[in-house]
Amino acid sequence: MIKIRTVTVFFIAMFIILSICPLVYAQMDKSLYFQGIRAAKNGELDSAFMNFKMFLDDFGESKLAENALFAVGEYYFLTSNYYDAFAAFNRFVKKYPKSKARVFALVYLLEIAKRQKNAELVENLEKEIISSRQVVLLFAESKEYKYLSAFLRSHKAIYSIDKVEFYIDDLFFAKVYY
Repeated sequence: MIKIRTVTVFFIAMFIILSICPLVYAQMDKSLYFQGIRAAKNGELDSAFMNFKMFLDDFGESKLAENALFAVGEYYFLTSNYYDAFAAFNRFVKKYPKSKARVFALVYLLEIAKRQKNAELVENLEKEIISSRQVVLLFAESKEYKYLSAFLRSHKAIYSIDKVEFYIDDLFFAKVYY
């Protein structure tokens, strides 16, 4: 009788623990991600980067991973680590083909290709940007498209009839002609 009661208590305890673990795990990913957001808000880009990087290592399939991966690419670009920035943005474009930030990742890739003087890649990226679904919009004079990154950097694309202009924090970043 005591063995049955002990086994029953053990299984009930295990059930409770296993039921709580996913909730704790889910809170851990959000906590790490939002620590990165707070660090970015405070201008602590290195700390924000480390939080986003650890978040991706531990929670790469989370709903928040898309923003974290873009932020990692941004950090590498801002620190002139173009090799790792290219890898991060390339991974982003492949993993999140329907992301609102996709066109901005393509623009970062374009700028890296220009700095590396890779004319063929520049041409291919320009074609991909032009054919992106955001450009295939009908509008009178121009259309704006915005994205706020996890690093709290404001990205803006202004689509006109003959070109797309890109701004980061309201500073001109790139232009692609059709």
